Parts: sequence; C-alpha cells; structure tokens
Amino acid sequence: MKHCKLVLTLAAVALSGASLAQITKVGDAYQMRMKFAPGQKLVYSMQSTTSAPGQPQPMNLDTEFSMKVNSVKNGVADITYSVGPMKMNGRATGGVNTVSMKMDTRGKIIGQTSGGQQPTQMVLPDKPIRVGQTWTSTNSIATMGVPMEVTNIYKLNRIVQKGGRSLAEVSVTISAKGNISSSGKGTMLLDFADGSLVSATMDQTITIQSGGQQGGQPINVTNKTVIQRKK
Repeated sequence: MKHCKLVLTLAAVALSGASLAQITKVGDAYQMRMKFAPGQKLVYSMQSTTSAPGQPQPMNLDTEFSMKVNSVKNGVADITYSVGPMKMNGRATGGVNTVSMKMDTRGKIIGQTSGGQQPTQMVLPDKPIRVGQTWTSTNSIATMGVPMEVTNIYKLNRIVQKGGRSLAEVSVTISAKGNISSSGKGTMLLDFADGSLVSATMDQTITIQSGGQQGGQPINVTNKTVIQRKK
C-alpha cells in the first residue's frame, strides 16, 4: 500500500503540472502561462502499474485527479486539487485527498497549502521557449513523511497536429533524491487552444533505502503511469 501511495504521488508530481497552461506563439518561440478562469475544472484518469521484488504480480492502480479554479485575483488563482478515490487491482482503497492552494501564472504555489499532500506543480519557463529548448523546476516536498528534493527537466520537443488540433509535445526527466528517490522519463501533449494537458505517460524507477538496517539492500520499484484527460 505504501508503494502505491508513493507511486501515485510521484506520478502526479511529474505529470499534472501543465494542465492549465496557455500556449502562445511569440516569433519562433512559445510562451507558456497559466490560464485561469473561475469555475474551470479539468478531470483526468490515471492508470499506474507497479512491480516490486518479491511481489507475485504487478499492482494496478486506477484513480482520477482534478484541478478546479475557485476564484482569480490579481493573476493569482485559488485552486482545489483532488486525487482519488482509487482502486488497487480492482478493489477500492482510500478516499479523496483534497488540497487548497494559491497559484500564480507561472504555476508557482504562493504561501501555504491546506489539506492533504501538496502536489508539486510544474513551474513554467520565465520566457518564450523554442522547439528543442529546456527549462528546469526544483521543489522540496515530503512524501510519506520522508523529505525529497524533486527536479524536473522539461523539453519542448515539437509541435504536432492530431485530430484537427495543434499540440505541443513536451518531454520530462524526473529526479527525486532522499531516502526515497526516483528517476524517470515521460512525455505529455498540451492543447494549443487552452493549454490543457491532453495525455501523458511516465516510466520511472523508485528506490527505497532500508532505513537504519546495517547492510540492508535498497528496494527498487518500477512504475508506468498513463494519464488521459476525461473532461
């Protein structure tokens, strides 16, 4: 169960950040900013498959998460972020984890959050980005009571046409350090029309140190997560 909660948190850390980002072309580059509208709500499904040593079969976790804009003042939005309920191998487990926070147009969380586990938001680049360029965001969080330093490196890969829509393909490389660490790579598609996250995938390896046990071997857990916008 702890592995499932950790995987869910790290998947949200890496993939949920761009779900409200507006994309505007500026010359040969692209400006990304949060586009807030009071009452706006985006809902996503998330499927996560995890394998660990000694585990007879993979753990399949199904859940959904959402971001709702409650109000906007001076470019800062009051947002409710919810994850859950979830199912593990088809069985219901846990409830809905809800967090309230304030966020600026670059995706930075302003001040303190209230509620459950704070999500790590993608911080958008401070200037327009050309195809092939990268930007980095770093956050300090606590997962399952364990402090972690999470670094995400994003790259604007290309602009594609799919289903009559213009989409930005962005890759992400994640590195999380601490007694629980993670490394992985993924790809997301963002809709030009409103900047919403259309879909995303992430493959990662999570390493859990054997705390306090002399000579204890770390446990490596592999995970694949797929996210799809529902509405």
